[in-house]
Amino acid sequence: MLITTAFTALLAASAATAQLTPAKRYGLLKDVRPELGFANYSPAQKDLVAQQVQAMFQIYSHEYTKIKDIHVDAQAAIAKARKNASSLSLKDFNYEMASIFLSLRDFHTNYEIGGAHSCYGFVTPFKFNFVQSPDIANDPRVVVEALTVDPNILALTKDQVSKVQVGDSLEKIDGLTFRQHWIKTQAATGGANQYGGYRAALGLLSSINGKLYPAPAKDAVTFEFHRPGSKTNYSVTVPWVTVGKRACLADAPGGGSANLGAPKFHGPNLTKEKKKGPVGVKPSSPLDGMKLFGDSNNDLIWKPTDSSIINWTIYKHGGANLGVIQLTAFEDDTHPDGLGPAAEVFQNLLLNELAETDSVVIDVRDNGGGIISFADVLPQLFVPNFVPGKARAIRTENNRILMVVDSADGPTWAASYNQSHPGDLYTVPEAFSTVEQDNAIGQLYLRPVGVFTDANCYSSCDMFSASMQDFGVTVFGEDGTTGAGGANVVEHRSFLQAAAPTIFKPLPYQDVDATGAVRLGAPDFRVAWRETLRVNKNAGVVIEDRGVLTDVVVRPVVADFLPINNSTGKSTQFDKIAAVLKKAGTSTGKAGLFFQSPLALQYSTTGSAVSFPYSSQQIKKLELRDSTGKVVGTASPSPFYRRTTGVLKASQKSTALGYFAYNIRGYGANGKQVLTTKRVVTVTPGLDKYVKVAAGQTFNYAGTGAYSAVYNSNSPAVNGWQVSKTGVAIVGNGIQYADNTDTDLRVFANVPKGGAKLAVTFKFDTELNYDFFTISVRSVTAGAPVTPVQLARETGKGSVDQTFDLPGGNIDISFHFVSDGGVDFSGVTISKIAIKA
Repeated sequence: MLITTAFTALLAASAATAQLTPAKRYGLLKDVRPELGFANYSPAQKDLVAQQVQAMFQIYSHEYTKIKDIHVDAQAAIAKARKNASSLSLKDFNYEMASIFLSLRDFHTNYEIGGAHSCYGFVTPFKFNFVQSPDIANDPRVVVEALTVDPNILALTKDQVSKVQVGDSLEKIDGLTFRQHWIKTQAATGGANQYGGYRAALGLLSSINGKLYPAPAKDAVTFEFHRPGSKTNYSVTVPWVTVGKRACLADAPGGGSANLGAPKFHGPNLTKEKKKGPVGVKPSSPLDGMKLFGDSNNDLIWKPTDSSIINWTIYKHGGANLGVIQLTAFEDDTHPDGLGPAAEVFQNLLLNELAETDSVVIDVRDNGGGIISFADVLPQLFVPNFVPGKARAIRTENNRILMVVDSADGPTWAASYNQSHPGDLYTVPEAFSTVEQDNAIGQLYLRPVGVFTDANCYSSCDMFSASMQDFGVTVFGEDGTTGAGGANVVEHRSFLQAAAPTIFKPLPYQDVDATGAVRLGAPDFRVAWRETLRVNKNAGVVIEDRGVLTDVVVRPVVADFLPINNSTGKSTQFDKIAAVLKKAGTSTGKAGLFFQSPLALQYSTTGSAVSFPYSSQQIKKLELRDSTGKVVGTASPSPFYRRTTGVLKASQKSTALGYFAYNIRGYGANGKQVLTTKRVVTVTPGLDKYVKVAAGQTFNYAGTGAYSAVYNSNSPAVNGWQVSKTGVAIVGNGIQYADNTDTDLRVFANVPKGGAKLAVTFKFDTELNYDFFTISVRSVTAGAPVTPVQLARETGKGSVDQTFDLPGGNIDISFHFVSDGGVDFSGVTISKIAIKA
């Protein structure tokens, strides 16, 4: 593909951009080198940084794995480096620290170079990719996948870019083949195993994160290319282009002329940094959010969703009917809680847009990870009776203080340490979430499913791929393995300093302003704290260094990157995936399987029977089981071999109030189970059981009964509301509520048409902006409540004695408490609930 009109247009755009004041600072590395400054440490401060690295490595979960697999001892390396640290120059000190971390080949364990250096990224104008070769392990073949579309980068490299075409093969890098280049640089590029190392080395030919990596040693790099059909190779020497974040440069300690003045603390607010549960994710970069390169012709045309991390399409080429869900991360940074609607979007795609596809593949290539709990809840949608993987920490004194003395992550992980014994290398493995939490819904898609990975699939993406494979799902991969980084990562500043302050001390320049905003460009580090273990058919296997082995390799060919494939909608990779899954559907009997029943909460009243409408195909028998496993209803769809609708009814009537989980099992023509899915029924009192508050009367709440109950959603009853006979309600034990509690105290009342007043007295002590107490009211018609009206929502700490307006008629008053994981306080105590009509 020649660069003609498009190239000229980009040059024009670059000229226009140069006249503005951009958020980023562009330049050639040869000109910017003097500005790559470092935090100005004194000898004592250098020793403090090295000592804190040493303390952090004492909780490094992969310590023994790295000694065994790559012969690098983190503790020995930092102990040796610390002896001479104070005498090193600022540059040499930071580069020495960075080199120790990089030598571990673990993208969870990172040293952030303090100063202006960390505000820069270093880029070339080419994006590369691997293509199919007879031996992808020993003879990796590389081609140009895309060219830069950033006008500022293009303006600095236009003479070189104009010589290169998409599809040209990369033969040499500074005189070395790609594999020779990887062997020479692997200790400094990262990548836990060979394929992870290949991807890391390949990515660093396009962009380098100055927060983690030293600047390129040379100002330019020479690439030797071969054009298909040509008899000779050609070479291009391109300069490294620097891209600096101006906001970071304004904050960064130290630096040269690019330090734009006094610190403004542009960084995140400390009170808003916590995510929903433990995180496993690659580190951030100054280049994040930039569109450096054009879209590959190998990309499908994706349809967006309400979640920024989920796109979808249906691949139709060659008669295929393959649903494709692109999951770009396991964390959505556009939402405060890190996920937003992602889980609901994923479920809705399976129930609606992709419901009639022959098979589904989840594309997690280049997915750097995110929130582990999100990775743990997705497999249930495809596989029955899913069990999440477990994690363990190394058994050291620092971990004893962190996990037991300071109880950094709750009683489960304190028990994990306490149940281990002196001499054990690791704590007792525990799961990040329970089997019940990870199977709250069950299967939504019954036909063949696959996962499409590469060695850039890392951390939570590794864990998700492993979980799917452990329960029989086919893993397709562009590489021989995933990125091999299964761990929960924690940061020194945002987690360890707060969790164990006797061990982990603030580093120099870690200033915050009055609002808690963090100085950008300040030093920091991260560590893999708890490593993950696989389950089921790979029980006990560690993900780190090994990764998830690919079942079917599907690398692209050169034609996949050329416009001809884009115009026909063809992808050789998705052709192969569709064919493999279609064959699997035939051989396993999954082709044609279908079952749907409304996912939204079902409502029932005491004295009536629970029933579930459904649509099914190739399911000959359905069973409805209660929470004890007892069969309470059956159905025989007829004719079972084609799409059939019906109602699955329980033989018993509801007697108690609350949430009740039912399991629906389906069996095929051969009698084998093909479906297990769960639905929750909300049982409320009949209208005749509502407490009646006549005009002029006051009802003082005095405990649960026919008109009131506690509804616990995936929370043990002991963690939910505890209500006394006098009507006082507390969450849990009233001393410290539990992680991931979701409990609702509800009062059902009938009040005069003109409405009534609700008087409530309560005190609350919750984690600010993460754990919430909400009071709401809903009008009820024929037992089904309408949209609730929120009366109050509290977080943090305080006391309230307040009166609220209630609508007339039959109403459902909710006192709802919800917590996330990690930090727990005393909770909520309600001392008075009164309704005055």
